[in-house]
Amino acid sequence: MEVAELGDGSKVALRAIEPGDRAGIARGFERMSDESRYRRFLTVSDRLSNAQLDYLTRVDHHDHEALIAFEADGGDGAARGGTR
Repeated sequence: MEVAELGDGSKVALRAIEPGDRAGIARGFERMSDESRYRRFLTVSDRLSNAQLDYLTRVDHHDHEALIAFEADGGDGAARGGTR
C-alpha cells in the first residue's frame, strides 16, 4: 500500500483492487450524484450491475489492472471530482 498526498494536502492510501472491495465500490457508486455517475460510467443507473462490479473488482493485475484509493486515516474509499 502506498500513501499519496493530494493537491489540498489530504492523504490517500492506494492499493490494488480486490474482489473484497465489491461492496464498497457498490456503496460508493450509490452515493454518487447522477452527474458523477454519468461522467464516470456513461449511465444514470442507481446501481452497478453484477457484470460491472465483476469487471471492476476481478482483475488479473496483468492484462487488466485497477487501483483503489482510501482516505489514509482508514476512512471510506476516496473519490474527488468537480467542486467541493
